[in-house]
Amino acid sequence: MDEDERYEAEIALTAMLDDPSPLVHRAMAEALASAAEPPRHLIIGLVALGGEAAALVLGRTRLISEDELVDAAAIGSERAQIAIAQRENLPATVAAALGEVGGLVPCLALTGNISPRRPR
Repeated sequence: MDEDERYEAEIALTAMLDDPSPLVHRAMAEALASAAEPPRHLIIGLVALGGEAAALVLGRTRLISEDELVDAAAIGSERAQIAIAQRENLPATVAAALGEVGGLVPCLALTGNISPRRPR
């Protein structure tokens, strides 16, 4: 896409965040969560919506900072906590936050994550 097309696509996707359908949010999350350079405001918007879209983004994207992951672990749903617990190269601080605030299922997901922990 050229710059104008990308700008117009960003505007359209931003407007789609207001769509009440979780199916729309899920489709956006699937498309953007693993994208190389998705617009950060769309990623943050999907996380803020919660639900399955947030879990998809929290489990995959590299645009969310360590501190944002800690916050999402603290206030997110069980599904979001599980998605965070299953991330590759999960930072130790995020794993500790999950261990502190997560329920049984997110903590079990955390213990099953064999990827190395990154120290802060």
